[in-house]
Order: sequence, then C-alpha cells, then structure tokens
Amino acid sequence: MGGRPKLSKAQRAAAKAAEDAEAWRAETEAALILRDDPAPPLPSWPEAVATFGASAVDALAVTHPNELANACASATALRLFLSVPAAGVLPWRHRAQESLETSLQRLALDDDLQADVKSYRAATLAAGRSAAPPQLQPLEPLAALDGLLLALWGVGRRRREKLAHPVGVMEVAAAVAFGLASVSERCRSLLRAAPAEVRQSWGVREEWVRGDAPAKTPWRKGGCSLLRLLRARWVEAVAVSGGCDCAQPPVRVALLAWQYAGRDAGARWLAFAVPSTAAVEAVVGGGGGGGGAVELGASNGYWARLLATAGLEPFTALDHLPARLFRCPLFCWTVLHNNTSEDIICLEYV
Repeated sequence: MGGRPKLSKAQRAAAKAAEDAEAWRAETEAALILRDDPAPPLPSWPEAVATFGASAVDALAVTHPNELANACASATALRLFLSVPAAGVLPWRHRAQESLETSLQRLALDDDLQADVKSYRAATLAAGRSAAPPQLQPLEPLAALDGLLLALWGVGRRRREKLAHPVGVMEVAAAVAFGLASVSERCRSLLRAAPAEVRQSWGVREEWVRGDAPAKTPWRKGGCSLLRLLRARWVEAVAVSGGCDCAQPPVRVALLAWQYAGRDAGARWLAFAVPSTAAVEAVVGGGGGGGGAVELGASNGYWARLLATAGLEPFTALDHLPARLFRCPLFCWTVLHNNTSEDIICLEYV
C-alpha cells in the first residue's frame, strides 16, 4: 500500500527538532526590535572571521525581548571584538560592552550568574592594573568574560533556551591567531615536545606535527565541547605569549591562571553529566572483558555506585578531595581519598 514511509524513532526526533528550530527562528525574528542609535562603520575583519564578525555585528543591531539572549549575544560579540584585531573594531567593542552591561542590569540573576557577573565587572575595572606582564594583561578580563559567557549559556540551557554555544567564538579567535605563521610554528614546536599520550588525548594530527601535511588546524575532527574550548584557549595563550620568557614566575602565573579559568568555567558548565540508563550501560559494556575501570574525580561516588550495581567489576573510584558523604548516603560508594591519576598504576588490574 502507498502512503508516507514509516520513520524511525531517530528520524522522528530529528524532524521534530527541525520543526522546533524553524518555529523558534520565526518567533524570535518576529520579536526582534531594531536599535535606533546609529551604528559605527563596520570593522575590516580578517578573511577567516568575516562571516562570524558580520553575524556578531548584526546581533548588536537588534534588541531581543529576552534579556538573556541579548546578554549572550553581546558577550559573544565582545569576546570577538576583544580577541580579534581589526581596523574599526574599537567603537563596536564599546557598543558591545554597553549592550552587555544594560542586559546584565535588567536580567534577573540567579546565584550562579551573580558570581560570574561580579567577577567580570571586577576584572573589567582592574584592567591595566594587573601584576602580570603587560603583554599578558588582556588575558585577565578576557578570562572573566569567558566565565560570564559560559554562565549565560549554561543558565540559558537550564531554562531550555536556544543560545549559540560559547566555544564557537573561541575557536574563531583561535583560528585567526593560528593563521599567523609564527603562532602556527610555536604550536607545532610545543606539541612536538609534548608526550605522545598528551597529543593523542588532545586529538592532535600527528602528520601535522611532523610537517607532512599542511592544514589550517592541528586538530582532528570531532572532540567534545570542553576539549574544543581548552584547545582554542591554549592557541590564544600561545599567540599572546610570543616573546615572553615562560620560565619567569609572573609569566607562568598569568598563563596558568588563563588556562585554569577556562578549565574551571568549562568543567562547571560542560562536564559532570547526569547519569542515564543508556550511559551506564555504555560504560559497563566498554569495561567488559575483565579489564575493569577506574573513575577519576568520583566526588561522592554516585556514578561509581550505579556502575558497580550494574555489574562493572572490578571498579575503583578515586578523588583527590571527595565530596562530604553525609549529603546523600544512599547514593554513595567507597571513594579512595587523596588519590589522583598517578595512583592508577598501583591498581592490580590496570
């Protein structure tokens, strides 16, 4: 018999997601309010960032009734304007700062967001008065802005709002920096000196490290959002630290603060997944064959309890500083205190 073909569950979900996205786009476009103040002349963007830069400028040209969307768009634009050099970008930087501050004042902030707003404002006020070397001083307000941008996006996700992922603008900024021959060669030299295990975990293309294949990026395709964020910010750090003596304590402190800020903000909003039946089954299936498994950063052992109950054996949960167990004793599991990845080699089944 004729008729419409039967769709699989995945196909139906994809179709529903496409319909929702189209409905959301139509709804938001109808609700946009054009700004009435005159816009500055457009910046002269580098070719690698022209499309993204035009989108950021367009986003500042309208005001959305949703202040969280306004704040996220302004923060994304400001991140681009601060990290990508372009002629004529300074008035747009001021415009993005004003727009972001206006949205933050109007936004009903929850506790998590208030802390990031406070850090961003403090870093903005302290810009130029840092103890870091002058070349690295721009990293401090940029790190605070990254924390705010991730927080805005994370709160939006919590409220089921569709906002652009923050890693996009960071990768664009990194791509511009990487386009400089000096930065590309410094990245190659540093990655070549890194242990093979580090390069593998970061998704580095070995042929690029050897210089066998020219490419715009040293990274293989794929990678979770947290890894992409850390890689992009690492490239930015390599670019801005050129000419610095990284053995000097002030330089090391500034660079480590930059990397730790990205790690902490990224881990806060992009890590620590809530377990599901499918996730537990996947981990248990991958740990079969008698190899066992080890969890690093096990906290109070919630995942460990679920995995061990599901039959993953042998299983060991490690954490340098586990959460206090009295919070939810029913879901706790034995977590070995003061243990890190270096202690894995002491386990008999590894």
